[in-house]
Amino acid sequence: MCDAALPSSITKSQANIILILNIFLPGVGTIVSACLGDATLGTVLVGLAQIALDAMLIGWVWAICWAINLRKSVVEKTDEARALLDDPEAAVEAAPETAARSIEVPAEDAPAEEPPAEEEASADEEEPPPRRRKPR
Repeated sequence: MCDAALPSSITKSQANIILILNIFLPGVGTIVSACLGDATLGTVLVGLAQIALDAMLIGWVWAICWAINLRKSVVEKTDEARALLDDPEAAVEAAPETAARSIEVPAEDAPAEEPPAEEEASADEEEPPPRRRKPR
């Protein structure tokens, strides 16, 4: 349910507060999460839609489900980070995969690229003669 709009830099305690806000004020917690996290305009629009649909109880249920999904994603990320800290060998094994995704390594067979050579001045272009001083 709108997982793409979930902000990723929310802490566990912030996610709990957002859940409580969405229970009592549907959509407000979602908008607050957009301000706290790194979410885009989409999260604000989701919050406004939740507020608009609150009168029919659809927005209320949607807001609660959205906050629960946010809390689950925060807990999963926290658990993954804790697992990497607890098992240093797993962190070392995961490091090359992370680096491979973020850095492109040239193949060994590929020739190294040479830096572009500076262009030499063409023979057509001559330097202007130096200016002469006028005697006083």
